[in-house]
Amino acid sequence: MQRLLFYTEHSLNDLRIGRLRTLFAVLCIAAGVAVVVSLQTLGDMMMEKLTTNLQELNRGDVNIIPPMPGVERQGDTEPAKNVGLIEPAGAGAFVFTDKGIREIERWIKERDPDAVVSYRHQFARSPLANAGLSKEGQDETEPVIGLVIEVKDAQGNPVYPIYGEIRTEDGRLLSDVMREPTDIVVSDNAAEDHDLKVGDQVRLGGAGDTLFTIRGIVPIEAEALTDNFVTTIFGFYYVDLSAVPLYTDYDPGLVTDEGDGNRYAGQLYVRLSDTDPEQVRQFAQQLQNRYPFVNARTTADLRDRNSQIATALKNLMLIMGLVS
Repeated sequence: MQRLLFYTEHSLNDLRIGRLRTLFAVLCIAAGVAVVVSLQTLGDMMMEKLTTNLQELNRGDVNIIPPMPGVERQGDTEPAKNVGLIEPAGAGAFVFTDKGIREIERWIKERDPDAVVSYRHQFARSPLANAGLSKEGQDETEPVIGLVIEVKDAQGNPVYPIYGEIRTEDGRLLSDVMREPTDIVVSDNAAEDHDLKVGDQVRLGGAGDTLFTIRGIVPIEAEALTDNFVTTIFGFYYVDLSAVPLYTDYDPGLVTDEGDGNRYAGQLYVRLSDTDPEQVRQFAQQLQNRYPFVNARTTADLRDRNSQIATALKNLMLIMGLVS
């Protein structure tokens, strides 16, 4: 007890003598605690962002992914390639052909007539051929990623995205502003980086001298949390599928006189009429059994993947906070 009183009295005496050092130590502790709490809060926010609105992040109840490096699948690619369901797109990746899109969509409709199928067009053998744009009168091409989407179906109903909405900065839907093949919408980071405004006319890489008009600007968040991580770096623009026949610079053989024959898809997005998780899981498994060369990613799969990513980031932030 005497030793405890001695040490306590000695410590209080040191605090009185070294007031500045004591204040500095207290401030360091407070700053460290604030950093740890802030990083944990940021980690929680990231966890929530990555594990909610999964249908929007997955672009559907099921995201059908063709063969590509790092994506698991049950079977070999050669049979599907030989019958023309997929084509190489470079670097070990493949895209769905028009035939592949039709066959898989038919299989889906046979099992769920009310299902909705959407996709982003991707040029075979040259998936980034349409990347880049230049303002009218400007020779230099800016590195902006082109996303070719189907804005409306044959009945005029909005198609992309099939879950959630993508609105321009003035609150309008893509289907409201993209009415002509030459109408495009750009991301806000691309607009800021390259001084683009609504009403500007630009040329798109791969589409020759055709002028496209910017009809709207959307937040980068519209695509940033999907698989298009490259868009967060360069920005992107949306262009409608009806503009594909204009892309003849890189490989005219990819564009036919028939509109449907021009279709290639990097991924297929499916919205099912029954969104019960078990029903979605069974549907995805049946799809993979029928087409073993694909990966059918469900919202549950995405939640598991994103939870692991978010947990790892949260732990990393905690360690950084403790180290600091």
